[in-house]
Order: sequence, then structure tokens, then C-alpha cells
Amino acid sequence: MTAPSFRERYFEALGFDPAFDLVKLKAAHARAYEMRKFEIELYWKRAAYFWAFQLVAFTALGLLFKDGELKYTELLLVPATIGTITACAGFLTSRGSKFWQENWEAHVDMLEGAMKGRLTQVVVCRGPQQFSVSRTNQFLLFLLMVGWVLVLIAGAFPQTIEIIATVRPIWRGAVVLVLGVMACGLMVWNCRTELSGQLFLVGEANWVKHRSKGKSSTASLIWRDSPGEDECDD
Repeated sequence: MTAPSFRERYFEALGFDPAFDLVKLKAAHARAYEMRKFEIELYWKRAAYFWAFQLVAFTALGLLFKDGELKYTELLLVPATIGTITACAGFLTSRGSKFWQENWEAHVDMLEGAMKGRLTQVVVCRGPQQFSVSRTNQFLLFLLMVGWVLVLIAGAFPQTIEIIATVRPIWRGAVVLVLGVMACGLMVWNCRTELSGQLFLVGEANWVKHRSKGKSSTASLIWRDSPGEDECDD
């Protein structure tokens, strides 16, 4: 006996058969679209909320400097603690929001497929895949969290500031430059939009398996896999 497919289990969980309950199918599809839009709006509202805390932390950090030098080392823990906690909370909240957004996107894909429509499953690319806005935001919050942790360590152990001060400026600058370039490189590497499915390149004859992070500059179509599918339907 053949085991039920992912799609069959999905509609079993929803409690209706798409072949016979067209009214329920259309209602579920419309609701999934609505919830997807709602989650995207919530994502950016939550992001703005935590970025406001980051602004407060950076402002407080700036007030500790006078004439370009750190004058109030003993107060460094205040902005560092605010920055670390809010960056961590923002990063985790961003990941949670992204989870629910992707959940409703998957619902839309499944329901749209049952309605013999594939509008959300076909991506038209005039060039290479671009970067995920939400993933870039998450990664930036992660980098901020790491940076604030370093500031927190410096505030908790003032000796580290004295040690850094003894290092020649050229070496301090070099370290900052290398760390900045590495952070940007990691962002470029990790934040590209990921799509799986079948790829059709302009000028080619057939569909080919799509590499999620392909960087081809040729115009193309990407026929995304539905959740639970290893390859697109014939």
C-alpha cells in the first residue's frame, strides 16, 4: 500500500478534500494570502521596534565620549547591556517572525497548487537571484549582538580597554578593516534568497534542477517546489 503523500497529509490536517470542497479550498487560499500579508507587516513593525532600542543604545554610547575619547568607562556597561539584550531579542524575534511568514507562504503554495494555479511558485528573473531583505536584517542584528557583547566585555573588564590602547593605531585600524570586510563577506554569502525547484534559462531547451544560490546573470524562470515535493509536477 502506497503511503500518503505530503499533500494528502496536508489536506487531511486541514480537514477537507480539495477535489470536492472547492468553496473551502478558495476560502482557505484567500485566508492564507491575508495571513501572509499580515505576517510580513508584523515582521517589519517588530524590526522597527527593536531598531529603536538600538538607536537608544548607540546614543547612550556616544554620550560617553568626549573629544573623540572614552571619558566615562565606568558607565560603558549601561549602553552595552541595552544593546546586547535588545539586539539578541530583535534577532530571535526576527527569526520567529520569519518562521510564521514562511509558514503562510507554504500554505499559499499548497492551496494554490490544488487550485491548479502556480502564480506564487513561478519566479521570473531578469538577472541573478538577489538578496533576502529579511535574512539580511537578521544577519545584521546578529552582527550587532556580537559587537555589543564585545563592548559589554570591555565594560565589565576595563583592563581590556587599556590593553587595546597600547596597540599601535595602524594595527587597530587593520583589525577593524578585516573584521568589517569579513562581516560584509558573510552577509553576501549567507543572505541570498534561496529557491529550490526547476530552472529554465533563456536560450536553453529544457528545465534543469535549480541550484538554490546560483548566480547566473541570464534571464530565467524558476519553478519552485511546493513544500514536501522533491521535484515539480509534470
